[in-house]
Amino acid sequence: RGLRASVPLVDPLNPSVGLHDPKWRRFALSVGLLVNESRATLQPSALRDHYISTRLSESHEEGQIGHYLKMKPTAMRWWNTTGFVSKWSAQLAPGFVLLSLINKVFHLGYQKPFGGWVVVTLLPIALPLLAGVASGIRHALDAGRRKERYPEMAARLAALRTHLTGLETRATIAHTVSQTEEILLDELREWQLTATTTGH
Repeated sequence: RGLRASVPLVDPLNPSVGLHDPKWRRFALSVGLLVNESRATLQPSALRDHYISTRLSESHEEGQIGHYLKMKPTAMRWWNTTGFVSKWSAQLAPGFVLLSLINKVFHLGYQKPFGGWVVVTLLPIALPLLAGVASGIRHALDAGRRKERYPEMAARLAALRTHLTGLETRATIAHTVSQTEEILLDELREWQLTATTTGH
């Protein structure tokens, strides 16, 4: 999407995708060669406006600002939900484990009624497991990084969009577009590494 929006304003290898992932170099070259030749005749301002209205849009389906703004509530919801479940499960677990131990040691028989079974048998096992699962989900979804990164990315891209709007010359427009794509490639590479680490 970035190449489709920025070429021929910038070279497909600028930023050098080989620095991010060598496998991307051949892809970037092939896409650069396939770009519609009619776009090469457009004025820099027309290419700039096209880039802003697609790549840096809040409403266009390919807009990155809109993407990060849309994903921010989801990231916050996962962060808050997993944090709440993990915290309270971990805090409540020792008490129920202690009740279960007392019941077992003193043969109190609280596990016979269903309510007692829940308190002295089910919860001492379920709460530690629930705390571990919630922490695991938080880590697997990279929730901590995402809740911080999504609003940060939206703000940085919005600032670049504002800056880009006032530019007129091909060199300055190309420089800002390259800077924007570099930021997006860094985020994509970081996400890729996180996905590899967590196995998702």
